[in-house]
Amino acid sequence: MIADVIAFLAARCDECDAAAKRAGGYRWESDDEALKADHGPHGVEQIGEFWKIPDDPANGYVSDPASAAHAALHDPARALREVEADRRLLGLYERAKQYRDRVFAQPEPRSISDEMRAVTQMLAVEQVLRFRTAIYSDHPDYRQES
Repeated sequence: MIADVIAFLAARCDECDAAAKRAGGYRWESDDEALKADHGPHGVEQIGEFWKIPDDPANGYVSDPASAAHAALHDPARALREVEADRRLLGLYERAKQYRDRVFAQPEPRSISDEMRAVTQMLAVEQVLRFRTAIYSDHPDYRQES
């Protein structure tokens, strides 16, 4: 049921938002041009046997550069942008639902093109929301049928 999908995604947005803010909301991307040249835009720095995530306020170290680069690509600032995008999708769904309700509240005869547009918009946004919830398929509250 779409209401379950909406509630699930909204809850994950709240969780991700809180976690990213607890992490400081910092960008872990390096501004060091030499580091970018050596390791890409989300450069990592080797410290002995470990790799440091640049500009990580928690001084995060991992044992390999690929893990450090991956962590830098998924920093708290990016997580907050993803939360914002998901919340915008949830808002888009609400607007599509309101449009559908207005169209179907009109007395007969209604325009078939308005009805089709309303239904198509709802189905498209619902499908996108289902795709977004699949990201959290490892969450204990995830239900594939949702």
